[in-house]
Amino acid sequence: MKRSLYAISMFVVIGLFLIPATIYAQSDQDATVVSPVEQPQTSKSASPVKHSFIVKLKDEISSILSRMKSIIMGKGGSFEGNTERGYFEGKSVFGTIKGEYRSISYNEIEITIDDKPFVMSYGKIESEIKKYFI
Repeated sequence: MKRSLYAISMFVVIGLFLIPATIYAQSDQDATVVSPVEQPQTSKSASPVKHSFIVKLKDEISSILSRMKSIIMGKGGSFEGNTERGYFEGKSVFGTIKGEYRSISYNEIEITIDDKPFVMSYGKIESEIKKYFI
């Protein structure tokens, strides 16, 4: 009897932690669905949910991309591309983040997150990426 009560109480406790995470993650994904027509054709992810944002550059794009490449690869990720477009894959504590970038103008770059760990929000990933451009 004690084991079944323990199992039921653990199930309830775990459920209480997972329900808000599921609701938050679903609303995050629903809010960021972008039409496949708007996406660059270089995507390497099969995930239909993506998040794009634009970053204004304060420095020359080639030096920024060089810095980004060394940071990402230094942490065990991969980075391919040039000053016009490319693909990156970074490692985090929660899992892999996959994305791509494309140059919009001489001082703007669009970044698209193609795949992310379930527990990380797009907003958190975006804010962390933007720190590299400050």
